[in-house]
Amino acid sequence: PGSLELAVALRCAHVRGRRATLFVGAGIVRGSTPDAEWNETCRKARAMLEALGVPPATAASLPALFEPAAQLTERRS
Repeated sequence: PGSLELAVALRCAHVRGRRATLFVGAGIVRGSTPDAEWNETCRKARAMLEALGVPPATAASLPALFEPAAQLTERRS
């Protein structure tokens, strides 16, 4: 049998100049609920935004600042 090494990046950012693209996610496991995972993802994004110097009031307006990747993919198709 083969082997597998896997890494799941749940918090990533691509920063170029004054523009940042954030990638956040959650691990879906048995017992996960969509609302809890969504809230966890928003908390991760808020923390990253605040680390980048985005004012807390702006960061608090999540999820309005971003769309789930599935919606972005559908819109770009």
